[in-house]
Amino acid sequence: MKPKDLNWRDLATNGRRALGMCWETSRWYLSALIGTSLAASTFPAALAGLAGYLVTQVETLVVAKSDDLTSLVPALGAFAGIMLLSGIMQALRAYCDSMLSAHMDLRITKQLAAHSTELDLAFFQLPENHNVIMRGAQYAGRDFLKFVLSMISIGAEVFQFVTLFGVMMWIQPIFTPILALLVLPMLAFRWGLSKMQYKINIAQTSKARLKTYYSVELTRKEAIPVVKIFELAPILLERFEALGRDLIDLDQRLYRRSAIGQAVGTAAFALAFLAAAAWAVQETLVGALALGSLVTYLTCAQRFRTCTAKVTKFAAEMFKNSLFVQNLYDLFDATPEIQTEAGLSPGPAKGRIELRDVSFHYPGIDDATIRGVDLDIRPGETIALVGPNGAGKTTLAHLIARLYDADSDGGRVLLDGTDVRDLSARYYYDQIAYVGQIPVRFETTAEESLAFGDFKRLKGDRKKIEEIAKKAGVDSIIEKLPSGYDTILGRRFGEQDLSGGEWQRLAVARALAKDAPILILDEPTANLDARSEFELFTALREMTRDKTAIIVSHRFATVRSADRIVVMDEGEIIEIGSHDELMELDGMYSSLYKIQHRALNG
Repeated sequence: MKPKDLNWRDLATNGRRALGMCWETSRWYLSALIGTSLAASTFPAALAGLAGYLVTQVETLVVAKSDDLTSLVPALGAFAGIMLLSGIMQALRAYCDSMLSAHMDLRITKQLAAHSTELDLAFFQLPENHNVIMRGAQYAGRDFLKFVLSMISIGAEVFQFVTLFGVMMWIQPIFTPILALLVLPMLAFRWGLSKMQYKINIAQTSKARLKTYYSVELTRKEAIPVVKIFELAPILLERFEALGRDLIDLDQRLYRRSAIGQAVGTAAFALAFLAAAAWAVQETLVGALALGSLVTYLTCAQRFRTCTAKVTKFAAEMFKNSLFVQNLYDLFDATPEIQTEAGLSPGPAKGRIELRDVSFHYPGIDDATIRGVDLDIRPGETIALVGPNGAGKTTLAHLIARLYDADSDGGRVLLDGTDVRDLSARYYYDQIAYVGQIPVRFETTAEESLAFGDFKRLKGDRKKIEEIAKKAGVDSIIEKLPSGYDTILGRRFGEQDLSGGEWQRLAVARALAKDAPILILDEPTANLDARSEFELFTALREMTRDKTAIIVSHRFATVRSADRIVVMDEGEIIEIGSHDELMELDGMYSSLYKIQHRALNG
């Protein structure tokens, strides 16, 4: 997913989408923000006019030597009223800003997380997509709203710009247009600068992600022992600092150009303002312009300068934020090839899985990981996938789980005779329970961690959860916890961590809790000692008696009881049979089994 160069049309599209999302989130807060901003933008011109009127009235009173201030009361009252209203609107804007930010942060973060879970696993295989995820995730909530606020602010400042321009044109129609025209080159400069910043941001993403990686590894609990013992801190810190300095160097050219452009723009505007002010003073001295009009013009001109600076500032922020918010839209626009809802939902599966001439390439990799695999797994059969590292065992398990689809011209995977591509992915996933190589550690209560296997059915059903824990052999682990099933697991939010093996056994129990007709286990005993492994497989044999089970393992003692053992090498099936049949064949399985047996038994 390559980032594209953006133009004014993209700016308009992003603005429309962002406003639409805010409108859907809270019409009231967005309307209040826009309304108060536009209303407040009329105050500077009104106050300048009132100031000029007051000066004219005071001048008249001075000339008449009158101390009757009655004529000043309405203007003073209006002045005070505008100031009061301005304060109220400022407070209301701050409130609406904060509330809309909170709602947008919740919505976008939730939408981002939900969308990420819908994307294919293949999407996460490409490094450039990790860059998209990082850039998109950085632009949630408050930062996203900055784009909307910059649009509202520039709209309000433009409205203020027009009201001030109208007052100034009425007083001085010659120099005022020159002041207004200076805004155009400043906007063009800001747009170019924002595009430059966006390109630098794109160029920085990979380095920024690597810099974050080193930072995380230096602070991650699991990595600290290795960092200490192997004295890796100086190496990782040096790389962290080098990346940080590279990122600073990339930004330096942008900062230099921004400073020069801002200085030139300010100087040009100052010269034009000086000429206009000099003319107004001259006109006042010769009696062609009233003193009050001079005050009004100079006050408006000062506000006009401030307004012009704000217009270019907010325009720059809008340009920049539009370019960055595009990253979020890029992520939202990424669509999965495996559609969750579309397809057939024929009813409970029997559990027969067929692979017919299946091949698979990982995205961006030329060589096939799986090559022409044919396999027929009968309902209720337990199949073990074994072989050397890199043989394709986990990839084949992922294809069976439909975390990937086979290549478009790379054969078919069938469930009960139906191509899985014709089935609803949601239906297919409902037929499967899965445990990956690295067990997911849900840091919730022990009860919930098990209930997540089938949350709709098991939520709040303590009795059923206890039955599952006992059958899966994890009841002894849970009962030793300080609060039993109510203990919050992990150290982030609780005070009770589990060992790697205990987390793994809990993950297997959670999969068994789903009671699906197909069970896929990828290295389920990797972190278990011999006794725990025996207890786990005793429970598995009992609980998978009528289920189709696919087990990936390097431990041959684990797989020898499988109905059939599938031996893989370099993405192909090279042997298949029971333990005894493969030992008699005296091929790769037999060789690997003997090597492991000698290593374990001396």
